[in-house]
Order: sequence, then C-alpha cells, then structure tokens
Amino acid sequence: MITKKGQLLNKLTALLTIAVGVHVVLAFLFAAFGYAHGFMGFRGLANFIWDPTESVTSNPEFIQVSAKVSWSGDIENFDIDESSGLASSLLHPDTLWTINDSGSEPILYALSTDGRSRGQVYVETEHQIDWESLGSFRLNDRAYLAIGDTGDNFRWRREVAVIIVPEPELTQQIVKPEWEIRYRYPDEPRDSEALAVDAVEGKILVVSKRMYPPRLFTIPLQPTSQDVQVAQEIGALVLPRPTALELERNGDAKYRHMPSGMDLTIDDRGHRLLLITTYRHAYLYDFGAQGFAMNKPPWQVLLPRLGQREAIAFLQKKANTAYVSKERFEGTGIADLFRIDIKETPQSQDHESRLTPAGAF
Repeated sequence: MITKKGQLLNKLTALLTIAVGVHVVLAFLFAAFGYAHGFMGFRGLANFIWDPTESVTSNPEFIQVSAKVSWSGDIENFDIDESSGLASSLLHPDTLWTINDSGSEPILYALSTDGRSRGQVYVETEHQIDWESLGSFRLNDRAYLAIGDTGDNFRWRREVAVIIVPEPELTQQIVKPEWEIRYRYPDEPRDSEALAVDAVEGKILVVSKRMYPPRLFTIPLQPTSQDVQVAQEIGALVLPRPTALELERNGDAKYRHMPSGMDLTIDDRGHRLLLITTYRHAYLYDFGAQGFAMNKPPWQVLLPRLGQREAIAFLQKKANTAYVSKERFEGTGIADLFRIDIKETPQSQDHESRLTPAGAF
C-alpha cells in the first residue's frame, strides 16, 4: 500500500520527469534549428546555457575628453525600432543612414541629423540573418555603405558577411550590392555589432562582443577571391569590465561596457581615430599614423544614462563631431539621437592634445 507521502513523491517525480523531458526536447529543437540554418547547433546551445561573465572589483580611471553631448532629436520613423547601425552620408549633407536589427526587412533608412525621415531603400541581398552594423566610406571617388550581417548572439554561425552597396540617392527605392564579403574568425565564432571601414588601407574593422576583452579584427575590403575570408586579429581593446557590484544590482550589466557601435576617421595629421560606443559611455582611440597601436588606452566620452545605445558615426568623417542613436524601449518608446561635439582631448604622454577636422575619405 502506497502512503500519501509516497503518492506525493511519485507525483513530484513524474512532474520532474516531464519537466526534464520538455527541456530536452526544447534543447534538441534549438540545436536542430541551428543545424537547419547551417549553424553549429550544439555550440549555440552550450553558449545559450553557459554564458560566463568575467567581473572585476574596479576599473582603471579613464582620461575624459572635453566634449559637449546634446540631444539632437527623436527618430521620426517608427519603422526604425532598433537603430543597430549608423553611418554618415558622404553624399547628402546632415544625413545619416541606419538599419534595424535582426527580424526586419533588408532596408536602409535615411534620416536627418535631427531625426526626420528622408526615405528608405530596399537592399537586394540574400545576406540578412542579423544586421548589426553599418559604415560609410569613399573609394575611387565613389561613396559606399558597408552593411554588417555580423550579429551572432549564440556564437554559432560558421560564417558572417559584410554587404557593400553604393550609397543610394534619397529618392531611390532599390539598391543592389556591388560586392559581398563572407568571412569567419580564426578560432571560433564571435558576435560582432560594430564595424568601420579603413578605405585607405583597404580593410574593414570589426570588433567582437560578449566575451572579454573585446577583440579587434580586420578583413579585406576588396578580397581577391569569393572564398570565405579569415579575419585577422589585431589585438584586444582596452575597455571597462562589469564590476561585481554592477552585476549584483543588475544582471544585464554584463553587456554594459561591451562595444555596440563604432566608426573610424583619419584626421589632418594622418591619425586613425576609432570611436566606440557602449551602452554606458563612448571611447575614442587615437592610433596615430602607424597602424593600430593596441597598447594605448582610449579617452572616455561621458554619455547620459538614457537607454540602450547601439550605434555611433562621425558626421561626414569629421573628427570632432559624431552622432549616437538609441533603440526604442520594447520597440515602442522614444528613439533619441545625440550629437557629440569633441572640443579638446587631454594632454598626456601617450596622445597628442587636439583633434583637427578631417575630410571625407
């Protein structure tokens, strides 16, 4: 005869068995979905289950840039619910291009620097899994946009892509890619939500996210073959890490200091300036005129605590003006644009003291 205690134990065992079975089925479906799309299903499942965060007790003090950050306007077009990439137009004054995150149509949206809608252009491409980044550049006297289909939250994509399109006219309806670059990382898949183009060196820069430290990679802007390229690592970026106190107060803080957008320009001294935004602040790297010196710490640009910033861009490649965009809260809130006017960089042994305007390149 089974006692009431035994009956209760049997019921709990049955419920536990069902719960485990459901989770096993869901895990199998998750992995199967990945493999069906050409991804590494079990790697993605492992990254979904186990996503370690390395915390620190404190971060180094960053030297702050003298900069004015001002609200520029709200993004008028409500079809832009998550401005995940931002690029300054090199053809149209006071105009920015942006894209939506994954799950949206392959559309380039044009907006004024105060957020007003200036049109949208459909991109004819098969590479649209997770658009996360956008950059503008000039090559052979023509203006282009580079669209990064590089998002990989579960780090399970075998390869990702960058789509190069000629910068459209504002009245244009459709644009076709001139070339597309498929690439993979040298060691393992990585998530990337930020790219920038160095047309002078013929390289595209991408920076990894979700794993500390973020690492900077390059791929060729114009590959000599259509084969899958292998990204070359430049090195690790100096950025803050979440502290144990931040994680204790908010579990989402593990992504607070990771790069979500970036842009590159070359100033009148020939210095490469890389501007990166995180969800908290922005950081300006002056790499000088001799490549990328990864040992130099960046300057910090303080930004207001106003939501999740996904993208940043120099205004027509001018080294002292940039715009940063914010996604809509839950897809329905206000999407702000902020303007950053860099007045002066601090004097230090590692950096020169002032920024000078740069022409488009």
